[in-house]
Amino acid sequence: MFNACQNKKGHYPLLMATNTSMPSEIVLANSDKSVQLFDLNKECEIASFEEKDQHRAKIECIRYAQVKDRDSGNMMSTVLTASEDRFVKIWDRNSGKKACHLMYKNHPFFSVDTN
Repeated sequence: MFNACQNKKGHYPLLMATNTSMPSEIVLANSDKSVQLFDLNKECEIASFEEKDQHRAKIECIRYAQVKDRDSGNMMSTVLTASEDRFVKIWDRNSGKKACHLMYKNHPFFSVDTN
């Protein structure tokens, strides 16, 4: 059986989001501020988002979202993370790289959503 309860560094997931377009996929925000993408059918990690760009404080919210790429105009599958470090980060689901980040008046973020 697949066990995503503890990552390689011994940290535990704090938040989880499911992908409605791919129900076998989950994304975890861990206590070490890392983000990991898992495939439950294959029972393995698909991606670990870039450590150099991870949040510097606790992740408070995590969501899947489809967003339009500014350069190409194509829709891209992303993961949004909101943190007490004052940033919302938008991650490319396929590459695990940070696509961009948002900050508002030096205030922490406790949730994020799209429409």
